[in-house]
Amino acid sequence: VLSNNSNVGVFINDLSAITNKDMLALILDGFSILAMITSVFGVAIGLCDYILESLKYKMEKHTKIKSVILTLGIPLIFSVYFPSGFILALNFAAIALVILAIILPVLIALKTRKSYKKSQYRVVGGNLLLYFTLIIGVFIIGLRVFQLL
Repeated sequence: VLSNNSNVGVFINDLSAITNKDMLALILDGFSILAMITSVFGVAIGLCDYILESLKYKMEKHTKIKSVILTLGIPLIFSVYFPSGFILALNFAAIALVILAIILPVLIALKTRKSYKKSQYRVVGGNLLLYFTLIIGVFIIGLRVFQLL
């Protein structure tokens, strides 16, 4: 598998050839289901609290129920009527992540370097590395947008 530069699918097929296929499929299905469930619960808990705080609701039972309906009900309706929407949402989430994790930190670092020119602490690479990272972030967003078209 490693010598052929293969992907995970080839690895699973090779593993299936030497093990019980049914058991391997059950383990992989169980793992992926648990990963999705924990991901949904983690996001839902955070989003429920965010909705309550942003709408300035008190932490009462009926407001929590409204928050849960907003958090889980709308995506449930969306996924029932648009089943491939999850993958589309992941593409948009990838764009938001690139902005949040790559572009914003680079812009903050550039602004901070401009404001505090005499600071003794500098990361290796200077502004050239920051601009290179910014270009990579914009390139990743371009790839995502191109994939959506």
